[in-house]
Amino acid sequence: MLQIKLPASSETGNVKEYFSGHYQTYEINVQAACDHKFRFAYADLAAPGGANDIAAFKKTQLSQMIQKLSQRRFAIGHDAYVCSKTLLTLFSCVEKDDPSKDAFNFYLCQMRICIEQTFGIMTGKLRILRQPFQIHLKNVGKVLMCITRLHNFCINEGNAYLNSIEDN
Repeated sequence: MLQIKLPASSETGNVKEYFSGHYQTYEINVQAACDHKFRFAYADLAAPGGANDIAAFKKTQLSQMIQKLSQRRFAIGHDAYVCSKTLLTLFSCVEKDDPSKDAFNFYLCQMRICIEQTFGIMTGKLRILRQPFQIHLKNVGKVLMCITRLHNFCINEGNAYLNSIEDN
């Protein structure tokens, strides 16, 4: 989720769609994927913050890209998503009582942490993400793309670029 200021009614047909009851803020649902080096491979604004994750996921190209993965290629997804031949998700509460399924859940969670860490690294380095965006709704996607690309650049450069910005 990406926090935003209260959108103007002239920017959107339904301001209430952007309110996330879970976080009690106005947000946009961001769907993203990363690699093992904490770089974004995909990021997109999927839906208003009030939308559930599976509905937002289905609106993105990411869901289509995952469906087209070749044999023996998988993506690891949030447990809100539906498990498929190419998308691995956690076993549900009832199923995880089986020790082998509980172990699977543990290891899958360990791999899924990578996306959480990617967002954490980005948020930790780029202070603009520590508060709601104060820009027009139509520009949020452009700014997010710039931020994720800057994040990837900094990872590729060994974070030297961001460290020198913070020293100034």
